[in-house]
Amino acid sequence: MLIISPRICILVVMFWRQKLLTLALLGTLLAISWKYFTLKPVQYEALFPNSKLSCEQVIAQGYIVYLALSYTLEQHSMTIHRDITPHVERILNFHEDKVVYVGQAIDDDLLTAIQADPNVESVYHSPKIFTDGGNGGRRNTFS
Repeated sequence: MLIISPRICILVVMFWRQKLLTLALLGTLLAISWKYFTLKPVQYEALFPNSKLSCEQVIAQGYIVYLALSYTLEQHSMTIHRDITPHVERILNFHEDKVVYVGQAIDDDLLTAIQADPNVESVYHSPKIFTDGGNGGRRNTFS
């Protein structure tokens, strides 16, 4: 009669458990990698929010101009001795008492006059100012 010690039985069971666990992990890894390598790209109809806009929507020579409190575009035009309204692409309404406008097609002479106005707080040039596409300024203004 063959007598097997309990210690040998425990070692045999531990050996086969380790092998089964290894095989199970290997099978799971193969299943995950098979799914990953067989995925096909999804075509989306809508653009993602941070995707690039087409070039015709970019404002050339765009500037963002901050005017002082209670200073109007009419006063600004009188101070710089030029009508600024044809150059105003839109007015940004995130300050209650302050006019902040996006200027377009501003040449060097007009830019110098705008910067010389003492009631202009700041002027920022942004190469990526986009038009709102006629939707009332509900799109991001610049990136």
